[in-house]
Amino acid sequence: MQLTPARADVLSELCRGFGNASIGRRLGIAPDTVKSHIKDVLAALGARDRTHAVVLVSSGQVRVLVPLDYRSRVAS
Repeated sequence: MQLTPARADVLSELCRGFGNASIGRRLGIAPDTVKSHIKDVLAALGARDRTHAVVLVSSGQVRVLVPLDYRSRVAS
């Protein structure tokens, strides 16, 4: 499963247990943008809700890929 870098960031924060407002503050995006990304992530993962998405990722049932160029930008 490949997600855009922004959606992968939101999913990562979601997996850490943060709510929409906290995710928005941590990533510097609006809470409405967080909601939109979560909606898209749930659809991409086939998850029923936020909790299901976290279970799918943390259990290894779904593997999330981020484009390589994003990883190299983050590492530098």
